[in-house]
Amino acid sequence: MLFSKGIGMVVEIEDVEVLREDLYQDYIINLELSSLAGNLALRCGRLLAVANAALITTKHICTAKKVEPGEEPGGELGKEPLKELE
Repeated sequence: MLFSKGIGMVVEIEDVEVLREDLYQDYIINLELSSLAGNLALRCGRLLAVANAALITTKHICTAKKVEPGEEPGGELGKEPLKELE
């Protein structure tokens, strides 16, 4: 899930859910990521716990701006965009 969000910031993905499903179902990716996570847990378990808590917390943070009724997305009504200085 984190990979699909990260790659979505760089390139446009048609259907994120299909990408996630393909990544979850791939045997090799799951095997290698499980091995990597196991090795990380053995070597630096305490740091991994902190990183895991940070990732779980960021997953629950809402980053979308709430748009009020009558307000256009991306700006306030009645205000013109800033013009470049000449």
